[in-house]
Formats: sequence, C-alpha cells, structure tokens
Amino acid sequence: MPWTEQQQSAIDARNSSVIVSAAAGSGKTAVLTERLVQIIADPNSGVRADRMIVVTFTNDAAAELKKRLDMKLRSLINDDPGNAHLLKQQVLLQNARISTINSFCFELLRDNITDEGITSGFTVIDDTENNVLKMQAMEELFDYYSSEEYEKISFLYDRFCVKDERRLTEVISLTDNFLSSVTFRDKWLDSAVNGYKCDFRESAYFGKIGELALSKLKRALKISESCCRDISAIFPDMSVPAAVRSLEQAEDDRENIEKLIRIFEDGRFPTEAEVPSFSDLVRVGKTVHSKELREIYKTRRDRLKKITADALESIASAERDYAEAGEVTVILAEVIRKYHEIIWAKKCAKNALSFDDGERLALELLSETDENGRMCQSEIARKTAEYYDLIMIDEYQDSNNKEDMIFKLLSKNFRYDDEYGPMYGDNVFLVGDVKQSIYRFRLANPKNFIRTLRASEPYTKESENLNKSIVLNRNFRSSEGVIGFVNYVFGQIMTAECGDIDYTEDEQLYFGAEIYDGAPENMIRTCINFINDDPDDNTEEAETVKITGIRTSPEVEYTAGKIAEMLKNNVEVIVGKGETRACRPSDFCVLVRNNRFVRMYVKALEERGVPVREIGEEGYLRSREIAVLLDLLRIINNPLLDVPMAAVMTSPMYMFTVGEIAYLKSLDRSLPLFSVIRGLADGAYSECTDMFLIGRCREFLDALDGFRLDSVTMTVGELIDKIYDTTDFISVMQLQSNGEKKRANLRALIRFAAGYEASSAFEGSGGLGGFLRHTDRIMATGDYTQGKGSASSGEYVVVQTLHGSKGLEYPFVFIAETSCLFKYDSDAVMCSDDGRVGYVLYDPKIYRRYKTFQQIMLSNEAKRDTRSEEMRLLYVGLTRAKQQLFVNLKCGEKALKRVRSGLEETALSGGDSEDMIHNAECFADWIWACIFASEEFDSISAELDISTKIAYTRKIASHGRMFDCEFIGNVSVREEMTSEEQEYASADTEICSEIRSMITAGYDRTLSETPSKLSVTQITKKFDDEDEPFDFRLRRPRFISGESVLTGAERGTAIHTFFQYCSFESAIEDVDSEIDRIRKMGYITQLQADSISRENVSAFFRSDLYRRIVGAKEIWREKKFMVALSELGMKDVLSERFGSFDGMIKGIIDLMFEEENGIVIVDYKSDRQASEECLRERYAVQLKLYCSAVELITGKSVTEAYLYSFELKKAIKMAL
Repeated sequence: MPWTEQQQSAIDARNSSVIVSAAAGSGKTAVLTERLVQIIADPNSGVRADRMIVVTFTNDAAAELKKRLDMKLRSLINDDPGNAHLLKQQVLLQNARISTINSFCFELLRDNITDEGITSGFTVIDDTENNVLKMQAMEELFDYYSSEEYEKISFLYDRFCVKDERRLTEVISLTDNFLSSVTFRDKWLDSAVNGYKCDFRESAYFGKIGELALSKLKRALKISESCCRDISAIFPDMSVPAAVRSLEQAEDDRENIEKLIRIFEDGRFPTEAEVPSFSDLVRVGKTVHSKELREIYKTRRDRLKKITADALESIASAERDYAEAGEVTVILAEVIRKYHEIIWAKKCAKNALSFDDGERLALELLSETDENGRMCQSEIARKTAEYYDLIMIDEYQDSNNKEDMIFKLLSKNFRYDDEYGPMYGDNVFLVGDVKQSIYRFRLANPKNFIRTLRASEPYTKESENLNKSIVLNRNFRSSEGVIGFVNYVFGQIMTAECGDIDYTEDEQLYFGAEIYDGAPENMIRTCINFINDDPDDNTEEAETVKITGIRTSPEVEYTAGKIAEMLKNNVEVIVGKGETRACRPSDFCVLVRNNRFVRMYVKALEERGVPVREIGEEGYLRSREIAVLLDLLRIINNPLLDVPMAAVMTSPMYMFTVGEIAYLKSLDRSLPLFSVIRGLADGAYSECTDMFLIGRCREFLDALDGFRLDSVTMTVGELIDKIYDTTDFISVMQLQSNGEKKRANLRALIRFAAGYEASSAFEGSGGLGGFLRHTDRIMATGDYTQGKGSASSGEYVVVQTLHGSKGLEYPFVFIAETSCLFKYDSDAVMCSDDGRVGYVLYDPKIYRRYKTFQQIMLSNEAKRDTRSEEMRLLYVGLTRAKQQLFVNLKCGEKALKRVRSGLEETALSGGDSEDMIHNAECFADWIWACIFASEEFDSISAELDISTKIAYTRKIASHGRMFDCEFIGNVSVREEMTSEEQEYASADTEICSEIRSMITAGYDRTLSETPSKLSVTQITKKFDDEDEPFDFRLRRPRFISGESVLTGAERGTAIHTFFQYCSFESAIEDVDSEIDRIRKMGYITQLQADSISRENVSAFFRSDLYRRIVGAKEIWREKKFMVALSELGMKDVLSERFGSFDGMIKGIIDLMFEEENGIVIVDYKSDRQASEECLRERYAVQLKLYCSAVELITGKSVTEAYLYSFELKKAIKMAL
C-alpha cells in the first residue's frame, strides 16, 4: 500500500527536529521503521547505525523494532549484495542504542559514573524492592528525629497526626513520590519553601486562588443573565408588583456578581463589607404566573448562589492557611532531604539504583547551571550530543519531565525559547499521540508533548524552522462506523480544558481502511446497549467482587450472552474487500475500567462455554498458585505454622481433603499439625486405623524433610526450581483455566528470588527466612509486579482493562462498566510542578482536621488532570475496535436518575452540555452528553422515559444516524440458560438408543456412595428411610444462628450428657443440685440444663431397671466401640442394604452392666409421642448391632437389651 502524503513527509523530513502527532491506527510504527531504514540506507545521510538513540516504551517494543530494522536491511542487501555501505550499517546496527529510557540512562551512567558512592557495577532494583528500602529508611528517619531533633518531628506530628505517626508517614511518602516526577527535586523543594517567604498578596497562591474564584464567578454570571431573561417568561404582565420586584432581584443578583468579578480582576479579595448577601426569593402570592417556569428560575438562582458561595469560601481563611502551611513546608522540606539522604546511603551500601535514580542521576550528569542561573548542557552532555547523529523517541506522550529534559540536553544544537525554556535541537524525531496519554500514574506528563507540538511549525519542504510538526490522522484500522462514532463523541467532549487538547480537524480520524469500504451499515455501525441495570454503590460488595470476582449483574450476563449469541450465529467478520468469514472467539474483546470487573465477565463467558482469557494487571504475589508456593516455603522454614501447613496439604500439590486435615488435628489439638502428622507417621496414634491416610502423611513428610534439607544448601531460586521439578506443580497449574498466566507467575517467582539473592548478598541477610520476610514487606506495601505470560494467540475472548488494551485491536469491542466512577486524588499533601504545595492539617486545639485553601486548589487541579486522562483512556478504548463497537450503558432506576440530573443541568445551561462534560464522574456521563446532542435522543428519551420540565433548545451535533440502539430489559442467568437449552436440536433416537445400550451395565454403587466408616445411628437411619441419602452436612452453630430454643434432638443430647457424667447417688438425693453441678463443670449449657425434665430423671432412679444397675457386678457408661461390619454375624439383616460392604462401624452404648448370667445393654431414648411398639420397631436393628458388637468385643454373651424411654418413664425390653 502506498504511503499517504502525511506519512511520506514524516519519512522524508530531514535537517530539523520533527514531532509527529500520530492518531490511533495511523501506522506510526511502520512510518518510524521506514524512516530509520531510509536514513540508515542513505550513504549521504551522515548517520551511522551505531550512533542512533531510539527510545521505546517497553523492552519488547525495542526488541521488535531492532528486529524489523535488521530484516529490512537484510532485504535491501539481498537486492544489492555488493553495497558496502549497507553491509557496514548492518554490522553497526547491532551496537545501536535501541532501548527503553531506563536502559539508556543506566548505560549512560555506567560509561560516565562519577564519585557518587556507586560503582559502575551497580545492580538495578525494581519498584517493589525500592519500596521495601524506603520503608526501612522511613523507620530510620523517625528514629533519627526522635533522638536528635525531636522538636521538628514533634511539630510535624502535631500538624498532621492524631493517634500515631501514620499520617505523617503518608505525607512524607506522597511528597517523595511526587518528587520522582519533577526535573530537579532539590530545586523544587527550594521553590516550595521560597513560595511561602513573600507576602501572601505577592505569592503565586494569591494569583491562583483569584483565578479559580474568577472562573467560578463568571459561570455564576452566565446563570444570572439567564435568570433575568426568565422573569419575562414567568409573568405574562410585567407591570404587576411581583414581576417588578422579581426582575429587580434578578438584576441585583447579576450586579452583585459583576461587582465581585471586578474586585478579583483588580487583583484583590473582597472585604467583608463587599461580600454580597442574596435576598430571599420574592413572594408572588396570587399573581398570575407560570409555576413551572418559576420553579426553574428558583433552581437556577439556587445554583448561582452556591457557585458564588463556593468561590468565596476558599478565600475566607487564605492568609491564615498561607502562614501555617509556610511553617510546615520549611520543616517538611528538611525532613524530606534527610529521608533522601538515608535512602541514598542504603543504596550505596547495596551498590544499587532504582529506575528513578537512573533518570535523576543521568539528568544531573547532563546538566549544569550557567552564570545566569539557567540550566545548560554539561561537558558530558555536549560530547554525547555531538557523538549521536539521531534521536528518535516513540510514545513521546508517555514521557515524564525528567525524560523530556534528558533528551533535550542530548539533542544537537540545544537551545532556549523566548522565555529561556529548554527546547529540542535539530536531530530529534518524536512520535506519539497526546490523546492516548494514559499513564499519569507512572508520572507521564502529556503537557510536554503539547508544549513541543505548539512550539513547532507545520511541516513544509520549504520551511527552514528547526522544529516542525506533522499530523498523521488517517486511520487504517477501523471501519467508518467506528471512526464516525469516535469523531462524534470526542468532537463533543474533548477540549483543552477537559482532555488537554482540542479535538480539531487535525485531531480527528479519517477513514483509510479500504477493506471496510462499502461494508453494510449494520455490520459496522456502533451499537449502544441500554441495559436495565444500576451501578454497584455498595463498597462491601464491590470489595467482594474485587477479591472473588464471582458476583454477576444484568450487564455482565447480557454482554456474555451477546458474545455467545454472535458466535453461535456465525456473525461475519470482514477480512478483505468483499471477503468475510465466520467470527471466532479471538475476534472479541471486553474492556472494563478496573481489574475488579474482569473476573465477573470471565466467569459469565465460561458458564456459556465460550473460551475466554483474562488479562489482568494486578501483582502476582497474591495469586493462588504463588500463595501455595510461599506457604510451602514458610513451612520449610518453620513447619510448626498450622495455617500454611494446612494450605499446602489441601492444595493441588498434595490433595489432602479438609476433612482429613480436621481429623488429623483432632488427634491432638494441643500440638501443631506438623507434630501430629509426625507422630501419626511414627505410630503414636493407635486409634487411627486408616492406613491410606497414614501412608500419604509419610510421603508428605518425606518430601518436606527433603525440601528442608535442600534449603540449607540451595539458594531460594534453586529450591523453588527443585520444588517445581519434584511436585510437577507447574504442569498441574497449567492445566487449569488461564494456565499460561499461572505458569508465567510461577516462573516469575524464581526470577524474583534470584533478584533478592543478588541484592541481599551486600547485606548478608539472604536465605529462606530473609526471603520470606522480604516478600511479606513487599506485600505489605501493596506494590508487587505481574508475571509476564506468553503472548501466544489462541481462540479466546479477551477480557481486560482499558489500560492493558493500548496497542491492541479486535474486530468486535465491548466497552463495559461505563458507570464505574473515576477516582480522584485528594491526599494529605498535594503538590504541583511549579512548586506549590497544600496540606490537610490538624488543629490540636479544636481536635479537627481541615483542608487548607492550597490543598483544595491543588486537589481541583489534580481532579481536572485525572478527568482529562480518563477521557483519553476512553479514546484508547473506543479506538481498539476494527469492525464494530458496542458501548454498554446502565439504565436502571438509579442510573436514569443521574441521567435526568445531567439533562436538567444541560437544560439550565440553555442546551449547553459543557458543565456536564467538565464535571463528569464516569464514562457514561460523557456518552450521555453526546446522546443528548444526537438526532436519536428523542426516541431514546421516549423509550426510557427521560424528560425535563425545563424548556430549552437542544443543540443537535450529529448529522445522520451515528449509532444503533438496543434496549435490554430484565436479564437473569437462569433465563439465559433456559433460552439456550430451548434452542437445542431434537435428539436422534437411534443414536440415543445405541449410546444407552453401551452404558446400561449396572454397578453396585453401595460402596462408592458409603463412607469407609459409619456410625450405628447412620446405619439405623439408612433402614428407617431407604430413599434418603446419608446427610453429612455440617449444621449451623447455635451462636451464629442465634436460636434460643432447643430442638428435640438437642434436648435428647442434653439428657444423654447428664446421664453420662452425673453421679447416680447424688442425683437420687437432689436432682436439681446434680444438674447444676454438671452445668458448672461445662458439660452442658444453662439452656440445656433448663431443658432437662426433673421428673423424668427421678422416674429413672425409681425404676426396677435402676435397682438392677445398682446391684450389678460392673457398670460401663458411654462405651465406645469400632468393629468391622462383616464380623458382626448379621449378614442376613444387612446384606440387602450394604451387599459385600466390609467397612467399619462405630458406636457409643449409653450404658451396659454385667450380671451373673451375662451383660445387659441399656440405650436411652428421648423420642416424643412414640409408643412402645414404634420404639421397638425403630431401634431393633440398632440394638442388635450393639449386642453383636459387645459380644464380639468382650467375648461374653448379652442376655438382655433395653430401651429406656424418658417420655414413657419405663424400660422397654427388646427381642434378641
């Protein structure tokens, strides 16, 4: 495909610096590669391949670019094998500086290291290790000030803290993090301190707060003018007194606001006497007027009063805040410098640098100050700039302040603008798109791109300007339907005030993907899905979703169902002009704002049988597979930890069940689980007869002992690798869903351990214990990296965040969860690039925290920057679609209430959505603002019942149909699944018959369905109810259920327990006292004690059976037994229900006693409303089992067996 005129200009431009604003899908990578190849291949360019600096955003991008350049050079050499210049450049290319900015800075430092306490052999620590280092430095910082300069830390403590130092720690950390983004941190600290040294009215704060108040008052003035116009519409007769007074009031309001504006424009604040007061609304009585219009007028007036109050509120305590913040800043700057000093000493001791250190030291190496106090190139910078022929920076919009300054200093003919601001020289090529700058959290500053673009002149061949700009805005990725919708949306909402750049004709996308030329509208037009659902505003539920990812919603179910339906219907994907194919799972992508939503969509798609891949960005140290490995390492280090031990044993690595762990622990609750398992393996617990369980415990101990021995001789990385090889854990985890990611995480843990071993060698703190402590500290910071999985393509629907989607493309893209609210920074300390700083301070006199005007002002600025980045993030998401875009909007009751509020705000502004756009709290607000201005709004409003009583002229921005609409009512999982089932084809009877004949062989499932151990009660229950399966579910504890009344079974347990532990002699004398004694001993609760019938107990002691018990040779109470069922001699009775079952039965006989002629068995029963015959029939098998078991165990005959019924107050003799 031939290059466009814009692309060709970008390739051919020479002898000047060029900034290319390359829109989404404009082919910037291809242009960048072609430009480099042509420059390298041209013998007249004067550019050696090894004297290029090419900076990319990631290491993968750098490797890919180098590979492309090498392939293109090889292709040229194949066409002209005798070209000596090309052959030389190919060799030199291997030494070209094609890397990330961090790699370049580290290499620069190694080549030019000065006496900074660091040698050229320094190691690089990642962000997680750097954060751990900072935590340690923070502790040392507080120790130092507490012992050496207590008054300073005490001063800061009083200004920020209430109970402990956490708030002050947060302030120091936040300030330090901010300083990572500024060009020179020490200069910034000086500027912050100096900013408070002058008089308040001469400070930068005074001017900024005045600008903020002025902008608000101008908004209020516009509303006041609308109020004046409203009066004539409210009153048909303007001569009536109420109309005259109302007009006078509206005009007074306008005049008051105009006076305030003039005061601020004069550069001063209004005095107390100059602050206006708004009078109460004029009463109209029975005067003829429009009530609806007057209500609108009242709403407008209330709004202007609030805006005016907000504008004046921030200046009320400005001078006091200025003085207090000045005192705090002086001390805080000193503390921050000491903090940096401690951190640097630690890094020197380790001979290690962080990524931020690399950029900071490189900048210090390249810069110095001239006699006028201006920054200029150092000698190293001049020599380096002279050496390199070309500098090329990809993704320039994502550079931070330090990176931008580094390359300005490295450019040839570095110079200044008219205000002595540094500018790029004449050998730099910058490529990026400010509309795709979405990494503010990584300190990216899109304003660098904007400033450079504005300082450049549009490219022409004739221009002699040394800074030129080229715009690439033809999109070769997306269909006209996608491009039209993107242009429509951002043409409405993206401005310099909100988005940082005006979405002009230069920034718009222009259709260039020929494969979609002439495609049917229904295949490419964007679809907005209006779903009957509401945003989740329940924080606790939201956190549950974040942790488990299993809760669902109508939007989730609809989206998953829609994708499944499109796959089932083989929706066509355009692959060439006039060529299509059926869609595949890999054609779909669901984009969400936050990671917490990803798992919800994955789960819903999996339930529909749709292959899906989750691409998350959260750290890996808390993933399940890594948690298991870390727990194994913990018990290798210390096997007496019960929780990690249980976690490892129940993991896929060893596959013990929870029931088995509970049983093992029950063998001796006083000992750690490890000691119990060791004892069991050594034969210490004779009551455990499960040889299979004992064997597995021995195997587990052998493996654990082996790993513990290895931990003494191996590094942590080697030990982890040995665990993988021994247990085959990686293979097991790879078989699970998202296995590739799990495998990458497990491999990343080895690299993480190796990095720890390398850094800890300087401290002598290595080893397994040190590694675990290091890992715990990292997880405590909440900052841990992500294992990098394979980028292999497969047939999966992709679910990922908007941030993760940058650079990717899919035929069908769903933008989901558009109601997810933006998160704004409003921290205890807020800072700005120009040296301003504001705090949330604590006043110990009145026990109250308060925000200073500086903090409010800077928070508002940060809020604006965040909202602008969110808009750019939406742009990135929408431009991922190739063929068709689907945008979800929640339209439940709460969601539509917000929509109506936005519509009312637009109406109050006369149809202008500017306020709604500038105050948006989620993507949905922006989409609705665009819908308000569309031709489709009337039909949407009618369908969803959206309306406002405020009359206004709607400004139609769209021309033609911009999107399709789909209205989705109630959606449920069950309905979705039922719908799917109803669409299945009828079964083939012949095939079904053949399959049925293959599987008709019957099996005796008794053994597989019966546990290896049964209680006598369970066996009896099996006979009582043949159709009811064994129920081994745990019951809900009473202290949780809150029940205060005992069930019949619980009352029976109470009386059984009493007879187990009571003294028969004492009970005969005083039943109440004996029951109370048993209660005090803890055997029964008060509730159980109260449930025992004293009369029933006394009746037992008066019975003939008790007199026989008293005269017996020997008495046993609660006699436990366990025997093989096959040994009981009851084959005829049990074979019908249990066949050849040879399991164990266990039981407890309530009471048995021995007389001269044999043993008598007694079983207590508390059944209510049961006759003698009923009891005999119900418990016949149980008593026979007891008799057989006793005869087997004792070798003595059982002569009699009785049931004693407490309800009937009599002994019932059972047939033997």
